[in-house]
Amino acid sequence: MSATAERPGASSRTRPVGAAIAALAALGVSTFSFLRPTNFRGYDEWLIFWMLSRRLISFPYANRPFGLVWHVPAWMLAPDRLWGFQLVHAFWLTVVGVLAFLIVRRLLPGHPDLAFLGGALAIAWMPSEETRIATVQMIQYSGCTAGALLATWLLLEAGHRRSRVLLLAAATVATITALSFEATLPVLGMGAGLLLLGSTRAEARRRLPWAAGWLVLTAALGLRAILPVVTHLESLGYQLGGSSSLRPARGVLRHTGIQLRYHLHPLTDFRVAELAEPAVWLAVVLFVAGLVVATRGQREEPRGAPARGAIALAGLLGLGHAVLAYLPFLLTRGVRGPVRTEFLSAAGIGVLIAAVVVLVASLAPPRARLVVVATLGAWVVAGGTGRTIAMQREWDASLYANQRSTLQQIGAMAPGLQPHTLVILMQSGHTWFYSFTFSKAVEYLYADAARGWAPGADPFLLEARLEPDAVWWEPDIATRRPWRQDVERYRHEEVVVFGEDDAGRVRMLDTWPADLGPLPPGARYAPRSRIRAEGPAPTQLAIVSAPR
Repeated sequence: MSATAERPGASSRTRPVGAAIAALAALGVSTFSFLRPTNFRGYDEWLIFWMLSRRLISFPYANRPFGLVWHVPAWMLAPDRLWGFQLVHAFWLTVVGVLAFLIVRRLLPGHPDLAFLGGALAIAWMPSEETRIATVQMIQYSGCTAGALLATWLLLEAGHRRSRVLLLAAATVATITALSFEATLPVLGMGAGLLLLGSTRAEARRRLPWAAGWLVLTAALGLRAILPVVTHLESLGYQLGGSSSLRPARGVLRHTGIQLRYHLHPLTDFRVAELAEPAVWLAVVLFVAGLVVATRGQREEPRGAPARGAIALAGLLGLGHAVLAYLPFLLTRGVRGPVRTEFLSAAGIGVLIAAVVVLVASLAPPRARLVVVATLGAWVVAGGTGRTIAMQREWDASLYANQRSTLQQIGAMAPGLQPHTLVILMQSGHTWFYSFTFSKAVEYLYADAARGWAPGADPFLLEARLEPDAVWWEPDIATRRPWRQDVERYRHEEVVVFGEDDAGRVRMLDTWPADLGPLPPGARYAPRSRIRAEGPAPTQLAIVSAPR
């Protein structure tokens, strides 16, 4: 297994690489074109819109200064629109497969079937990760996964080409990725081992300082991520929220097995109804065509123990990559299921499955091997694509619809609001789980002229309290300076209260609601005096006006 010089003729056997990448891109298009941009989870979407519209990318409460860097292309492409998020999310998910292909091709240049199959499965096979279709919120995960693989590929290319420029590029991408999502650090650290893999003694001596430097970089980034959380747990402990303690080593090991089961067991439990989609067979055709192109010129020779050993090692490395990807999620008791855990591990699992398929195919006669790889690979691609389409069909669209309806009704009654207005929503259902979500929606739509509060919603990032003389609106202390927001005091005459009934109908309350306590003596509540005829800019209403 060599990451260095390719044997004579290897280049012709692995070309055309561009056509293989095009096939992977086409597979990504066929897989993700069915995603809807309105797949809201109901938590962070309005916060993301608000932050991007104000050129903010840092999540200070999570100690992630580049948290939204992977979202920026979506906003630059289509500000105040949803379709840009759909396109960019699908792009990052597809790039993950392309980079997995390129990394395996660099490490095993004589096995294009393994490289292409690993890349295709990295795109298609995330069978238990329902959040992969949440096109706005989960760009952080798809983008950071692409960033971690891009840094690794650049590192390998730097070692192969002896390029300090590529090494610097790899370090830069790794730093940005780690500062946007610290869970990528174990996967990034694996790059040092891959850099040395298969090196001759002379190459290992030359690359060892680079590998050591890479480990120092990841360790420094890890220290930078951990220390503030430990020393300022009350304000920067988002990652530990919802968990009472760290898992013991035995628990981490057990839950690693559970995560692998989530990712691998569906291989034995395909739902036949999901395979009946025309898009599934389009994906299969694209996969088979890409495999044929990627393996053009590959010589099928008898594969002995050394060749099978290299393929098996690739599978073990894929498994190791997946375990390292799961690890940060499993250290605390807060993560119990597969949600958010299959993004970073997708490439490793793809390579693991690909290695098993190629090993099985190696037992067949040389002329039949590609047919076996194509057949088994197509089966996995079909199952993964069918599962993604089924996830979209099963997605509950009510969160976006209900949140959009709330904002539309408020906007119809209050096209514009006087500066320094607090909008209170007395909700009947559970459309707004978090008070900060409603507040950021109000701030975004009214261009910071107003802020919001949903009493009874979770006060994470935002607390509000009623005092005899006013309503106090208090953002989380960690966000105040970075997001340029401070504690606000709203007199009763600066408040507009809306009430929601069980059917989701919203109306403006012309009298102060009893649920908020009595008005203090001398206080005045006059909601209609806060309303202006001039509303927000039309662009800011686009996300609410139409699901585009």
